[in-house]
Amino acid sequence: MYIFAPTKGTIKTMNKSKQKREKYHPLAVNKIAEMYGFSARYVRQILKGDRKGLMADNVLRDYKELCKKIDQATENAMKTIINQ
Repeated sequence: MYIFAPTKGTIKTMNKSKQKREKYHPLAVNKIAEMYGFSARYVRQILKGDRKGLMADNVLRDYKELCKKIDQATENAMKTIINQ
């Protein structure tokens, strides 16, 4: 009869991913998908880095530009609401 007792340091916990899921701006993703005729999922794959190429570079550039414009518009709207 054998008895196996765990020794210190041999007990392993479940291996859970430490990587957080990236959140993308849904309005920008949908607009870029509409502009290029891609699906929103494909645009997210490009943003994540799973897809490469010339079109992927263009999508990434346009996404960043659109996000900046959306953030500026949101900030301006907040300032307008606060100053009233």
